[in-house]
Amino acid sequence: MNVHKGREEHIVRSILLLVTLAFLVSGASAVVLSIDNGQVNAIGSSAAVNITLDSAPNGLAGYSINITLGTSSVATISDTSFPGWATNTEVIPDPPSSSCRVKALDGEEKIQDGSTEVTLATLTLQGLSEGVTPVTLTVNLMSDDDDNDIFPTVISGSFTVNTSGALKADFYANSTSGNA
Repeated sequence: MNVHKGREEHIVRSILLLVTLAFLVSGASAVVLSIDNGQVNAIGSSAAVNITLDSAPNGLAGYSINITLGTSSVATISDTSFPGWATNTEVIPDPPSSSCRVKALDGEEKIQDGSTEVTLATLTLQGLSEGVTPVTLTVNLMSDDDDNDIFPTVISGSFTVNTSGALKADFYANSTSGNA
């Protein structure tokens, strides 16, 4: 009898462990933070890209996120804006820069439990030279309305400056004077 009882206890513990691990894994990846990919077709041109939280199951109290352009010679962060719900906003350092930290609070609790597709900030990226640069996000702090930390899965993006697709004048004339 003791052999069967020990086996049953082992099976119950194993099942509890598997359920706990499944909960932890699914909980860790339930929220996704991402940044849009961006592209321009001329040096000096700009494009806006959004930083988005796909869901806020328990609302959103605030956040602090680092943004880094991997190749600073390709692009710069030329401006940053926040949605209307964001209070106590801060960008460090002020643009233009190749990296910055954006911070904001939801002081009026506008982002309610269950909110989806929440735009946290919009970056304006300006092309400096042809190429592609990764745009990396790193969460310093993010918390919900219950003062619990949020640990989102982070999806970084990229920014492309593609001047080879732009139209270029490429013609010549063999007669440059006379009647048309």
